[in-house]
Amino acid sequence: MFISYRQHSTLLITALAIMLWVGQTNSQGLYEIKHDTMSAGGWFGGDNRPGSGPRHVGSGQSVRIDTAIILRSFAFHFRSRFDYFYNPSGTGHEVTLNLNVRDSAGAILHTSSVVLPDSFQTGWVTWSSIDIPVQAQSLLIFTAYLVGAYDSNQFTTSQSCDASMLYTSGEFFIKEGVSDEDMELWSGWSLHGSWDSAFWLTGETLTTRIGEHPAQRPNEFSLEQNYPNPFNPTTRIKYRIQNSNHVTLKVFDFLGREVRTMVNEARIAGEHEVTFDANDLARQTRPDDHSVGRAAGGLASGVYFYRLQTNNFADTKKLLLLR
Repeated sequence: MFISYRQHSTLLITALAIMLWVGQTNSQGLYEIKHDTMSAGGWFGGDNRPGSGPRHVGSGQSVRIDTAIILRSFAFHFRSRFDYFYNPSGTGHEVTLNLNVRDSAGAILHTSSVVLPDSFQTGWVTWSSIDIPVQAQSLLIFTAYLVGAYDSNQFTTSQSCDASMLYTSGEFFIKEGVSDEDMELWSGWSLHGSWDSAFWLTGETLTTRIGEHPAQRPNEFSLEQNYPNPFNPTTRIKYRIQNSNHVTLKVFDFLGREVRTMVNEARIAGEHEVTFDANDLARQTRPDDHSVGRAAGGLASGVYFYRLQTNNFADTKKLLLLR
Protein backbone atom coordinates (compact mmCIF):
# COMPACT_ATOMS: atom_id res chain seq x y z
CA MET A 1 0.00 0.00 0.00
CA PHE A 2 1.38 3.38 -1.01
CA ILE A 3 2.02 6.20 1.41
CA SER A 4 -0.77 8.65 2.11
CA TYR A 5 0.19 12.08 0.79
CA ARG A 6 -1.10 15.57 1.37
CA GLN A 7 -1.10 17.13 -2.08
CA HIS A 8 -1.11 20.89 -2.34
CA SER A 9 -2.74 22.87 -5.16
CA THR A 10 -0.66 22.70 -8.32
CA LEU A 11 0.12 25.35 -10.89
CA LEU A 12 -0.44 24.98 -14.60
CA ILE A 13 2.09 22.76 -16.35
CA THR A 14 3.35 25.69 -18.38
CA ALA A 15 3.97 27.74 -15.26
CA LEU A 16 5.71 24.81 -13.59
CA ALA A 17 7.93 24.39 -16.62
CA ILE A 18 9.06 27.97 -16.20
CA MET A 19 9.79 27.42 -12.49
CA LEU A 20 11.67 24.18 -13.14
CA TRP A 21 15.44 24.40 -13.27
CA VAL A 22 17.47 21.34 -14.03
CA GLY A 23 20.86 22.98 -14.37
CA GLN A 24 24.01 21.16 -15.40
CA THR A 25 27.00 23.52 -15.22
CA ASN A 26 30.38 22.36 -16.42
CA SER A 27 32.27 25.68 -16.18
CA GLN A 28 35.35 25.42 -13.96
CA GLY A 29 34.60 21.74 -13.39
CA LEU A 30 31.33 22.34 -11.54
CA TYR A 31 28.35 20.04 -12.08
CA GLU A 32 24.85 20.60 -10.73
CA ILE A 33 21.36 19.18 -11.13
CA LYS A 34 18.70 21.07 -9.22
CA HIS A 35 15.04 20.11 -9.44
CA ASP A 36 13.19 22.58 -7.25
CA THR A 37 9.58 22.27 -8.42
CA MET A 38 7.66 21.89 -5.15
CA SER A 39 3.94 21.41 -5.81
CA ALA A 40 3.17 18.59 -3.35
CA GLY A 41 4.16 17.23 0.04
CA GLY A 42 4.84 13.59 0.88
CA TRP A 43 4.97 11.79 4.22
CA PHE A 44 8.50 11.23 5.53
CA GLY A 45 9.60 9.74 8.85
CA GLY A 46 7.62 8.02 11.58
CA ASP A 47 3.90 7.62 12.20
CA ASN A 48 2.53 7.54 15.75
CA ARG A 49 -1.17 7.56 14.86
CA PRO A 50 -3.23 4.86 16.61
CA GLY A 51 -4.36 2.35 14.03
CA SER A 52 -1.98 3.66 11.36
CA GLY A 53 1.43 3.45 13.00
CA PRO A 54 4.04 2.59 13.62
CA ARG A 55 5.41 3.16 10.14
CA HIS A 56 8.94 3.91 8.97
CA VAL A 57 8.53 5.92 5.78
CA GLY A 58 11.52 6.68 3.57
CA SER A 59 11.83 8.15 0.11
CA GLY A 60 14.27 8.12 -2.76
CA GLN A 61 15.00 9.52 -6.19
CA SER A 62 16.92 8.15 -9.14
CA VAL A 63 19.09 10.64 -11.03
CA ARG A 64 20.87 10.28 -14.38
CA ILE A 65 24.47 11.58 -14.42
CA ASP A 66 25.34 12.42 -18.02
CA THR A 67 29.09 13.00 -17.64
CA ALA A 68 31.92 11.63 -15.51
CA ILE A 69 32.02 13.44 -12.15
CA ILE A 70 33.13 13.26 -8.56
CA LEU A 71 29.83 13.39 -6.67
CA ARG A 72 30.15 15.90 -3.83
CA SER A 73 26.72 16.40 -2.26
CA PHE A 74 23.03 15.56 -2.47
CA ALA A 75 20.02 17.26 -0.88
CA PHE A 76 16.28 16.72 -0.36
CA HIS A 77 13.89 19.53 0.56
CA PHE A 78 11.52 19.32 3.56
CA ARG A 79 8.51 21.55 4.15
CA SER A 80 8.11 21.43 7.91
CA ARG A 81 9.73 20.63 11.27
CA PHE A 82 10.07 17.08 12.58
CA ASP A 83 7.27 16.57 15.14
CA TYR A 84 4.75 13.93 16.22
CA PHE A 85 1.71 13.79 13.95
CA TYR A 86 -0.87 12.44 16.43
CA ASN A 87 0.20 14.50 19.45
CA PRO A 88 2.45 17.29 18.12
CA SER A 89 4.54 19.18 20.64
CA GLY A 90 4.47 22.31 18.53
CA THR A 91 8.25 22.39 18.39
CA GLY A 92 10.85 20.64 16.27
CA HIS A 93 13.00 17.71 17.39
CA GLU A 94 16.64 16.91 16.74
CA VAL A 95 16.80 14.05 14.24
CA THR A 96 19.39 12.06 12.30
CA LEU A 97 18.75 11.39 8.62
CA ASN A 98 20.65 8.67 6.75
CA LEU A 99 21.27 8.78 3.00
CA ASN A 100 22.30 5.77 0.93
CA VAL A 101 23.74 6.32 -2.54
CA ARG A 102 22.89 3.23 -4.61
CA ASP A 103 23.68 1.98 -8.08
CA SER A 104 20.93 1.20 -10.58
CA ALA A 105 20.48 -2.28 -9.04
CA GLY A 106 20.05 -0.88 -5.53
CA ALA A 107 23.47 -1.83 -4.14
CA ILE A 108 24.81 0.74 -1.66
CA LEU A 109 27.86 2.67 -2.89
CA HIS A 110 28.08 5.23 -0.08
CA THR A 111 26.31 6.11 3.17
CA SER A 112 26.11 9.52 4.85
CA SER A 113 24.34 10.90 7.92
CA VAL A 114 23.28 14.40 8.87
CA VAL A 115 21.97 15.65 12.22
CA LEU A 116 19.27 18.33 12.10
CA PRO A 117 18.78 20.55 15.16
CA ASP A 118 15.39 20.96 16.81
CA SER A 119 15.29 24.49 15.34
CA PHE A 120 14.90 23.15 11.79
CA GLN A 121 11.66 24.37 10.22
CA THR A 122 11.97 24.01 6.46
CA GLY A 123 14.56 23.95 3.68
CA TRP A 124 17.20 21.86 1.98
CA VAL A 125 18.87 19.06 3.94
CA THR A 126 22.29 18.36 2.41
CA TRP A 127 24.54 15.33 2.77
CA SER A 128 27.99 16.62 1.85
CA SER A 129 31.46 15.10 1.42
CA ILE A 130 30.11 12.12 -0.53
CA ASP A 131 33.19 12.29 -2.79
CA ILE A 132 32.71 9.21 -4.95
CA PRO A 133 33.55 8.88 -8.69
CA VAL A 134 30.63 8.38 -11.08
CA GLN A 135 30.86 7.21 -14.67
CA ALA A 136 29.10 9.12 -17.46
CA GLN A 137 25.49 8.02 -18.09
CA SER A 138 25.24 6.37 -14.67
CA LEU A 139 21.88 6.08 -12.94
CA LEU A 140 22.19 6.60 -9.18
CA ILE A 141 19.40 6.09 -6.64
CA PHE A 142 19.39 8.22 -3.48
CA THR A 143 17.31 6.81 -0.61
CA ALA A 144 16.85 8.54 2.75
CA TYR A 145 15.19 7.73 6.07
CA LEU A 146 14.87 9.09 9.61
CA VAL A 147 16.86 7.06 12.14
CA GLY A 148 14.57 5.44 14.75
CA ALA A 149 11.36 6.45 12.96
CA TYR A 150 9.64 3.11 13.64
CA ASP A 151 10.03 3.10 17.42
CA SER A 152 12.09 5.64 19.34
CA ASN A 153 11.70 8.70 17.09
CA GLN A 154 8.26 8.58 15.49
CA PHE A 155 8.58 12.12 14.17
CA THR A 156 7.21 13.04 10.78
CA THR A 157 7.59 15.86 8.28
CA SER A 158 6.45 16.72 4.77
CA GLN A 159 8.94 16.19 1.95
CA SER A 160 8.76 18.55 -1.03
CA CYS A 161 7.74 16.83 -4.25
CA ASP A 162 6.85 17.59 -7.86
CA ALA A 163 3.35 16.27 -8.62
CA SER A 164 3.80 16.88 -12.36
CA MET A 165 6.86 14.64 -12.84
CA LEU A 166 8.82 17.27 -14.74
CA TYR A 167 12.17 15.59 -14.06
CA THR A 168 12.27 13.09 -16.92
CA SER A 169 15.64 11.43 -16.24
CA GLY A 170 14.71 9.64 -13.00
CA GLU A 171 11.91 8.38 -10.78
CA PHE A 172 10.60 8.75 -7.23
CA PHE A 173 10.85 5.79 -4.80
CA ILE A 174 9.10 5.10 -1.49
CA LYS A 175 9.28 2.48 1.24
CA GLU A 176 7.45 1.67 4.47
CA GLY A 177 9.87 -0.28 6.64
CA VAL A 178 9.86 -1.80 10.11
CA SER A 179 13.37 -0.84 11.32
CA ASP A 180 16.46 1.12 10.39
CA GLU A 181 18.07 -2.13 9.22
CA ASP A 182 15.09 -2.77 6.96
CA MET A 183 15.45 0.68 5.37
CA GLU A 184 19.02 -0.23 4.42
CA LEU A 185 17.76 -3.14 2.32
CA TRP A 186 16.84 -2.53 -1.31
CA SER A 187 13.91 -4.92 -1.11
CA GLY A 188 10.67 -3.05 -0.47
CA TRP A 189 11.63 0.16 -2.25
CA SER A 190 9.06 0.75 -4.99
CA LEU A 191 8.25 3.38 -7.59
CA HIS A 192 5.67 5.96 -6.59
CA GLY A 193 4.70 6.34 -10.22
CA SER A 194 3.19 9.83 -10.25
CA TRP A 195 5.62 12.19 -8.51
CA ASP A 196 9.25 13.26 -8.46
CA SER A 197 11.18 14.50 -5.45
CA ALA A 198 12.67 17.94 -5.12
CA PHE A 199 16.43 17.35 -5.05
CA TRP A 200 19.77 19.08 -5.53
CA LEU A 201 22.96 17.29 -6.64
CA THR A 202 26.43 18.80 -6.97
CA GLY A 203 29.75 17.46 -8.20
CA GLU A 204 32.90 18.19 -10.18
CA THR A 205 33.37 17.14 -13.78
CA LEU A 206 36.30 14.95 -14.76
CA THR A 207 38.47 15.24 -17.84
CA THR A 208 40.05 11.79 -17.45
CA ARG A 209 38.62 8.35 -16.93
CA ILE A 210 37.15 7.39 -13.56
CA GLY A 211 39.67 4.61 -13.14
CA GLU A 212 42.52 7.12 -13.02
CA HIS A 213 41.08 8.76 -9.83
CA PRO A 214 41.99 12.32 -10.90
CA ALA A 215 40.28 13.77 -7.81
CA GLN A 216 42.35 11.65 -5.44
CA ARG A 217 45.80 13.18 -5.29
CA PRO A 218 48.59 11.12 -3.75
CA ASN A 219 48.79 13.54 -0.82
CA GLU A 220 45.18 12.95 0.33
CA PHE A 221 43.68 10.80 3.05
CA SER A 222 40.48 8.95 2.17
CA LEU A 223 38.34 6.02 3.24
CA GLU A 224 36.15 4.50 0.54
CA GLN A 225 32.78 2.81 0.88
CA ASN A 226 33.16 -0.95 1.12
CA TYR A 227 32.23 -3.01 -1.95
CA PRO A 228 30.06 -4.96 -2.31
CA ASN A 229 27.56 -3.56 0.17
CA PRO A 230 25.39 -5.30 1.37
CA PHE A 231 27.73 -8.31 1.50
CA ASN A 232 27.97 -11.94 2.62
CA PRO A 233 30.44 -12.95 3.89
CA THR A 234 33.31 -10.84 2.44
CA THR A 235 33.70 -7.25 1.30
CA ARG A 236 36.64 -5.06 0.29
CA ILE A 237 37.65 -1.82 2.03
CA LYS A 238 40.04 0.64 0.34
CA TYR A 239 41.78 3.59 1.93
CA ARG A 240 44.49 6.08 1.04
CA ILE A 241 47.02 7.71 3.39
CA GLN A 242 49.15 10.77 2.75
CA ASN A 243 52.39 9.53 4.25
CA SER A 244 53.83 6.66 6.22
CA ASN A 245 51.63 6.43 9.27
CA HIS A 246 50.39 4.16 12.02
CA VAL A 247 46.96 2.99 10.85
CA THR A 248 44.10 1.35 12.69
CA LEU A 249 41.06 0.03 10.86
CA LYS A 250 38.40 -1.39 13.17
CA VAL A 251 34.85 -2.72 12.79
CA PHE A 252 32.12 -1.97 15.34
CA ASP A 253 28.58 -3.25 15.80
CA PHE A 254 25.46 -1.05 15.79
CA LEU A 255 25.92 -0.28 19.51
CA GLY A 256 29.51 0.85 19.05
CA ARG A 257 31.18 -2.30 20.41
CA GLU A 258 34.40 -3.29 18.68
CA VAL A 259 34.16 -6.64 16.89
CA ARG A 260 37.24 -6.68 14.64
CA THR A 261 40.63 -5.06 14.23
CA MET A 262 41.51 -5.24 10.55
CA VAL A 263 44.69 -3.14 10.65
CA ASN A 264 46.86 -1.99 13.56
CA GLU A 265 50.34 -1.25 12.23
CA ALA A 266 52.50 1.19 10.29
CA ARG A 267 51.65 1.54 6.58
CA ILE A 268 53.45 3.38 3.79
CA ALA A 269 51.87 6.25 1.85
CA GLY A 270 49.47 5.32 -0.95
CA GLU A 271 46.34 3.27 -1.53
CA HIS A 272 45.66 0.10 0.46
CA GLU A 273 42.95 -2.55 0.41
CA VAL A 274 41.80 -5.07 3.02
CA THR A 275 39.15 -7.77 2.90
CA PHE A 276 36.66 -8.02 5.73
CA ASP A 277 35.48 -11.61 6.24
CA ALA A 278 32.47 -11.87 8.56
CA ASN A 279 33.12 -15.60 8.94
CA ASP A 280 36.73 -15.21 10.14
CA LEU A 281 36.29 -16.03 13.82
CA ALA A 282 40.03 -16.02 14.38
CA ARG A 283 40.10 -12.26 13.83
CA GLN A 284 37.26 -11.36 16.15
CA THR A 285 38.47 -8.94 18.80
CA ARG A 286 36.56 -10.62 21.63
CA PRO A 287 35.51 -14.14 20.60
CA ASP A 288 34.31 -14.90 24.13
CA ASP A 289 32.01 -11.85 24.30
CA HIS A 290 28.58 -13.31 23.60
CA SER A 291 26.93 -9.90 23.86
CA VAL A 292 28.21 -9.13 20.37
CA GLY A 293 25.97 -10.60 17.68
CA ARG A 294 27.25 -13.87 16.28
CA ALA A 295 25.99 -16.28 13.68
CA ALA A 296 27.10 -19.86 13.25
CA GLY A 297 30.59 -19.45 11.83
CA GLY A 298 30.81 -15.66 12.17
CA LEU A 299 29.07 -12.36 12.79
CA ALA A 300 25.29 -12.06 12.63
CA SER A 301 23.37 -10.10 10.01
CA GLY A 302 23.06 -6.41 10.71
CA VAL A 303 24.52 -2.94 10.39
CA TYR A 304 28.20 -2.49 11.29
CA PHE A 305 30.61 0.45 11.10
CA TYR A 306 34.27 0.56 10.11
CA ARG A 307 36.62 3.32 11.26
CA LEU A 308 40.00 4.34 9.87
CA GLN A 309 42.31 6.33 12.14
CA THR A 310 45.82 7.73 11.67
CA ASN A 311 47.79 10.42 13.50
CA ASN A 312 45.94 13.20 11.67
CA PHE A 313 42.91 11.65 9.95
CA ALA A 314 39.81 9.70 10.96
CA ASP A 315 36.69 8.62 9.09
CA THR A 316 33.83 6.18 9.70
CA LYS A 317 31.50 4.45 7.22
CA LYS A 318 28.71 1.91 7.48
CA LEU A 319 28.47 -1.61 6.06
CA LEU A 320 25.58 -4.08 5.98
CA LEU A 321 25.97 -7.84 6.46
CA LEU A 322 23.10 -9.96 5.10
CA ARG A 323 23.06 -13.68 5.84
